[in-house]
Amino acid sequence: MRVIPYVLNFDKLKDKIADLYPYFTARARESFPNLLRIFTTEEGIDCLTVFLSEHFQSKGRYKVSLEEHPSFKLARNLEELVDNLDELERLEKVKNAFASYAKIHPDTLKNLIRGLYNLNQMGIFDVSIGGEAREEPEVEAFIRENSLTVLDLRPLSMREEQLAKGAKRILTLRLLNRILGWKMEKEFERTPPTIVLVDEAHRFFPRIAGKEEEDYVEYVSGALERLARLGRVRRLGLILSTHSPKDVHSTVLNLCNNKVVFRLEHSQAEELGLPKELRDFISKAGDRVGVATSHALRLHYATFKTPPPVLGHLKSRG
Repeated sequence: MRVIPYVLNFDKLKDKIADLYPYFTARARESFPNLLRIFTTEEGIDCLTVFLSEHFQSKGRYKVSLEEHPSFKLARNLEELVDNLDELERLEKVKNAFASYAKIHPDTLKNLIRGLYNLNQMGIFDVSIGGEAREEPEVEAFIRENSLTVLDLRPLSMREEQLAKGAKRILTLRLLNRILGWKMEKEFERTPPTIVLVDEAHRFFPRIAGKEEEDYVEYVSGALERLARLGRVRRLGLILSTHSPKDVHSTVLNLCNNKVVFRLEHSQAEELGLPKELRDFISKAGDRVGVATSHALRLHYATFKTPPPVLGHLKSRG
């Protein structure tokens, strides 16, 4: 067994953060490069400082004292970028002036600031282990022929629930996109067939009311559709596993061309589009008995029974 720490690096990913964070609105993604350009270049910091000084010295403006005047610094990592945002947040009039300068709508700026705060608190960027800064590993370091790779997200569960949920989703999407990108880069080379299994899919692609979750699922659906469309010819497959299809967003379910269904409640089976006779059958099915649905099958479905498992576990009686 090899254990590989997986972290993200702001300096290498800063141009992709707008696509990495799935809770940004469409306008926030469009505006993010403006914010990044200002705070990650010396020229951007200098121009902003001059603008604010002239802005608050002009006739009819609110005065900003020397103590209140924001102090910005070049952002070389995510924490330093958030420090600059803290400076904006100290005074509403400064934040409004910045929004005008950066050509970002005030509501969009709020979405950007909230998202970057959350990203920083997740603890997945710029992580050091034993005093050594870690970098995101290359795909070939953890995808190898005839091997199993597990992305262990359990350590994130120690964080606040919403932050942990967001971090898990971000790392999952990042990994899927990186594997697809690797396959596309190696298109004319032989790469091993790769199958990505996402367990507890209802947690990553939920059917939950709320504007933020709907924006998230819409964004993820586009990413999954691209993965399915471009990955298929490059020997990249995706399996979503769940015991509760009713809690998986319908758009994501519709992207799954092939479905394998074991014993399931009648109402849950209905979510998968099974005809009535199959819903009755699967709700009463025995162990290892299931239904496969696919356009590749002549009747679009087939029943089956699997052989006994070759591996298992026993509960301790101690």
